[in-house]
Amino acid sequence: MADFLLCRGEAAQATARTLQARLERAGLSVSPLFEDPCCCLLARAGADETREDAFWQPDADTWILRSGLFSHRALSGAEALRGFLAAFDPDAPDLAETRGQFTLVIRKAGRLHLLGDALGTNKIHHDAGHRLFSNLFIAVAEGLEAPGIDAQGCYEYVWNGVPGAERSFFRELRTLPPGRMAVLSNTGTPRLVPLPPLDIDEDSATAGETMADAAARQCARLQAVTEQNRRAFGDRVNLLFSGGYDSRLLLALLLDAGIRPRLSVYGRPGDLDREIAATVAKGEGLDFNPVDKAMVATPPPEAFGDTVLADYAAFDGWRVTGLFDSGADRVDRQGQAGGGWAKMNGSLGEIHRNFFYLPDRPYSARQLVQSFYARYDPRAMTARFDADAYEETLARAVMAAVGADKTRLTRRQVELVYPLFRGRYWTAREVPLNQGFGLYLTPFMEPAAIKGTPDWPLGWKSHGLIEAAMIARLSPRLAGYPSVYGRPFDQPPSWRARLRAQASYRRPVWLRRLSYRLQQGKPGILPDYLSPERLAAVMQPGFPYMRALFRMERVADPDAFNRIATLEFLAQRYNAREA
Repeated sequence: MADFLLCRGEAAQATARTLQARLERAGLSVSPLFEDPCCCLLARAGADETREDAFWQPDADTWILRSGLFSHRALSGAEALRGFLAAFDPDAPDLAETRGQFTLVIRKAGRLHLLGDALGTNKIHHDAGHRLFSNLFIAVAEGLEAPGIDAQGCYEYVWNGVPGAERSFFRELRTLPPGRMAVLSNTGTPRLVPLPPLDIDEDSATAGETMADAAARQCARLQAVTEQNRRAFGDRVNLLFSGGYDSRLLLALLLDAGIRPRLSVYGRPGDLDREIAATVAKGEGLDFNPVDKAMVATPPPEAFGDTVLADYAAFDGWRVTGLFDSGADRVDRQGQAGGGWAKMNGSLGEIHRNFFYLPDRPYSARQLVQSFYARYDPRAMTARFDADAYEETLARAVMAAVGADKTRLTRRQVELVYPLFRGRYWTAREVPLNQGFGLYLTPFMEPAAIKGTPDWPLGWKSHGLIEAAMIARLSPRLAGYPSVYGRPFDQPPSWRARLRAQASYRRPVWLRRLSYRLQQGKPGILPDYLSPERLAAVMQPGFPYMRALFRMERVADPDAFNRIATLEFLAQRYNAREA
């Protein structure tokens, strides 16, 4: 991918030079691509890319820069950029013939235009004064002067893994809203132009169709997506595999298209996912790549700072799980995407299943939040935390994501929350991070894959019935291998499995809301990469910023602790104002 930083305003070039030096010290080397008196564009080529792959300039005042995975009319690289720029109408932007997860910066007809993919997966970050725009969080954050901590954004990150909607951890840093193109003049607030609505509604009536009919139609759509990816990005695919539905469906699609991927699986020897992957790889004659990240030792305190700074640059400041680890994740991702392999992941595959596992009826947005997004522990918070305000803010974000004008969501809107809220923010965070290491394919995040799935009967989605039918349709042989669900996908779930599912399915909202906190015991031993000695190598001890929001001695969840430590690291690095 090509990372970019756009500086605008009367001091654009001076600002760009200052930030260029700061990013260089952070491990990101960017250089000027375009300059005029009020605008400066800095960029860097991604892994295994040339400038022409990401930037096309037919004349002095017309150009396009691409960040992320982008294809247009099944073409990639320079051909895709040339075709899209020629077809681009600033007054009527259209993404219908694009695929991938990307951001674009376009200069045409004397204006700058910033837009992202149709789902809104890849984000464009900006500061409060609209002077800085970037696909990178840290590129904008490094340009802020003493930003104010956004308590809601911090709470959402610690307990959910990401801040939702356009929010971040700092009040002066936001993202452009999905479904909008920003049109920039030299100064002032950008003009936001609506993009065409996301095309995920079924084209024709489906009343009376069978599950087999729906499975056949979805297979055909996914086969088309697979072929478009093959034509645009080739057939060297490294498939991240597990014992579940989504990676099995992707493997069936790849084999159907004549692509023989390498199977990579995470886990220790003896783990069920790893054993199933090994069985499938042997049975299908595929290359098998097991990865045990626990084998990588955490550097000692005196070397830990270098690891954290390398991760800071590689992971754009933060990950869903927190910034801190042994360095194994970064090293693994570098290896997975090297040598021209395209890494493929089944992210968002649960569009085919009953993700929230709620009974088939409408719910208020607040009830949905309490059922799924109430994973917080009040004991680990200071008196500043207001549970009602926290949940209500999340509920409003959920409503905005699915276009609800009433607090009570229809069942279809409940199903849309998965791709348009969880997928757009939580799932999406990993996408540009992986793209930073090389080609990264997520077929289920394409609107063409989501199309129609929110309207499927829940009976088809429950127990993975329709997804199993899709796997069996594409490859009866693959459906016959074992799975982590205790059965091959060519067999129905047992009555015991159905009974266990019903126990979860019937849990009332009030019990779901309490589930996480009831599971939290006393704080235990933290991973060694969160030891006080190692954290002291990269930040002041005592959590001077985050202790205003969290009672660190009561945080029992190691992942939550990691995310709080990440926030503290960022706040200290940017010299933030206290919460």
